[in-house]
Amino acid sequence: MSLINTTYVTEDGTTFRMKQILRVLVPRYQTYALVLHYNNDKKALRPLEGVTIRILPGKFYLYHFLLYPYAFLQAIRIRPDIVYMINDGGYFDFYHFLTKFLGVPLVFEVHSICSKETADRGGREDVVRETRAYESEVIPNADHIVALSEEVEEFYRPLNPRITIIPAIVKEEEVKARGMTPSSDGTRTLGLIGPFQGRRNMGELNFVYENLAKFDSRIRFKVIGACPEKLDDPRIEYTGFLKSKQEFLDVVAALDAVLVPSRMATFGPLTKIIEPMMCGVPVFTTPKGAIGISHLVDGTNIFITEEDGFVERVNHSLFDDALMRRAGEEAKRTIHEHFSAEANSKKLYQLLDELMAGK
Repeated sequence: MSLINTTYVTEDGTTFRMKQILRVLVPRYQTYALVLHYNNDKKALRPLEGVTIRILPGKFYLYHFLLYPYAFLQAIRIRPDIVYMINDGGYFDFYHFLTKFLGVPLVFEVHSICSKETADRGGREDVVRETRAYESEVIPNADHIVALSEEVEEFYRPLNPRITIIPAIVKEEEVKARGMTPSSDGTRTLGLIGPFQGRRNMGELNFVYENLAKFDSRIRFKVIGACPEKLDDPRIEYTGFLKSKQEFLDVVAALDAVLVPSRMATFGPLTKIIEPMMCGVPVFTTPKGAIGISHLVDGTNIFITEEDGFVERVNHSLFDDALMRRAGEEAKRTIHEHFSAEANSKKLYQLLDELMAGK
């Protein structure tokens, strides 16, 4: 029994979904990863123990007319029982044809509501229309849709009722024990997670820059990830690009809290919220940042505040050590119960087994 797991592979310093799914599949299935395009950084594909990886050389991406025949031959050699695509609609037509040819099911995983996200970012109307057309073509033609959140599931269900929610899956064993020990000098450190190269992440960083004087003077900021626009201020520290996932988690776990003052909704779960919660680190975010993540309770396992009251909420809550400790503990419990491999592996196994059995 074998599967193909396909994606556009990049490395952003945090967990990407391909690894999340593969870690769950490997103990149960003979698993193949057919990667059609990646960023030429082989490190981005590690660690994937137990997975047979077939990478199409970069030159085939440049000569697109050779890409599909080569990929088709690779897929025929594998003879999969199912094809699982991860949020890469650019290759959907190819895999739709391939699965029809082989007579196997095609699962397409959707991470966000593409058309809504495009519109929320101020995309041109013609681009929004193209995105809606893409959705209406891809979603109905998959044998099954996997959605990462309730919002995504609710939006796409009218296009394809064969849809299941399997949220972000965290790797809890990567997190070291965290003890919350307030700084002896009375300061607190807040983290912002990048990289800060796109409009959404830069919007969060600009929010802090614009409101720096309004934050309590005892608050320090740690900007995590690549950041081309730096502010010369003694309260702000820049980590630059972190070379490993473990280094990233160690930095996050040492924070007093994480700020995610989102001004744009992704309509899919933000890893930059889920991973600090996994570490037991309290998170402050906006209603737009919380979209796509279920089981969040404001004031219990997270702090959700509109932008106009955001700084005041941070200043009021951050120095309440008992509140911060409870929020961190509840955040970690929530992630374990709803976003762990233990919580979601059975759901994924049941879906794939039923599809392969023709149910």
